Amino acid sequence: MALFALEGGVPLAEYQDSQLYAGLKESNLYILTEFFKMLGNPTHIRILLLLMEQDAHVSDLAEQLGMTQSAVSHQLNLLKSNKLVKRRKDGKMK
Repeated sequence: MALFALEGGVPLAEYQDSQLYAGLKESNLYILTEFFKMLGNPTHIRILLLLMEQDAHVSDLAEQLGMTQSAVSHQLNLLKSNKLVKRRKDGKMK
């Protein structure tokens, strides 16, 4: 029977007894779960990687991702609601 451990060789039992594990509140577990859900979506990862390189407009992201602006905007709103991205003013006069 296989025994599983965390990467790096730390036995799972030792990790569960750690202060980090013991100190997690239910509300924090929910936040972590939502965070990892966001990272579980390949489109979210692609958007985050593009935004790590530079700020971008929805239209620029849509073009780079091969998606509609509406679809990208929807994904950005999900990321924004989970505080992974923020919207800011461009500063250009139109």
